[in-house]
Amino acid sequence: MAAKNYAEALFEAARDKGIDEQIDGEAAAFLKALQDTPQFVAFLEGPHIPQGKKIPHVDNVMKGRFNVLLRNFVLLLLRRGRITALEEALELYRGLFEKSRGISHGRVTSAVALDEKQQAELKLALQNFTGLSLNLDYVVDPDIIGGVVFKAGDLLIDDSLEGQMARLRTELMKAPVN
Repeated sequence: MAAKNYAEALFEAARDKGIDEQIDGEAAAFLKALQDTPQFVAFLEGPHIPQGKKIPHVDNVMKGRFNVLLRNFVLLLLRRGRITALEEALELYRGLFEKSRGISHGRVTSAVALDEKQQAELKLALQNFTGLSLNLDYVVDPDIIGGVVFKAGDLLIDDSLEGQMARLRTELMKAPVN
């Protein structure tokens, strides 16, 4: 709940200043940096590290790289002891931004990496099928064997080989045995 409130406050402030798109891009970059550097997340969330050491370090790392609004947002979470809500709050911010632009966020999972042409063709087909304007993340998961799985909100389209085999298994189980 805290992450949602913080995300909404950040979104309102960014929108009021006319920098919601900039903050969205910077939030995406900051989230990627957090994913790529788990030791930084451990530093931020570590209860054994005094807040007095975290704040100047974070301020120094973000200064000149991120908008002052985003920097102050991260520092606010640190000061209030809510830094564990940071990643969720930034994800929620991105969702609010996309929703304000009529964009739905989705994820496409495939067994192998898709090249740019395949991604563009798949995105167009999914937009035509769903009637949504989509912002897609592409993930590779060899466990699905082949095909793709698409998820956006409550919508799930499982056209993976694994999913097709599961549906076939279900149908075969329904068939009468003589």
